Amino acid sequence: MNINTDIITPGIARDVLWHYGAPGGLQPGSFIDQLMTTIGVADRSNIGLLARGFPGHVAAMKAAMYSVDGVAELRVIAESA
Repeated sequence: MNINTDIITPGIARDVLWHYGAPGGLQPGSFIDQLMTTIGVADRSNIGLLARGFPGHVAAMKAAMYSVDGVAELRVIAESA
């Protein structure tokens, strides 16, 4: 999976890494924490709706959930700041 670094900022990458307990993560505020939980349980239709408002978080969560190298790629993005 090729991660779109144009929409996944280092801050977003750190949010998602924290959500999955991966090194390099940083705990976000409660809204973003709940958003990531929601993305993680949303069906395809609702993920599409969430992506309209939060494209970076949806892309990063999908990378972490579905890509073999997603977490490693997010760590690279997180460290680029």
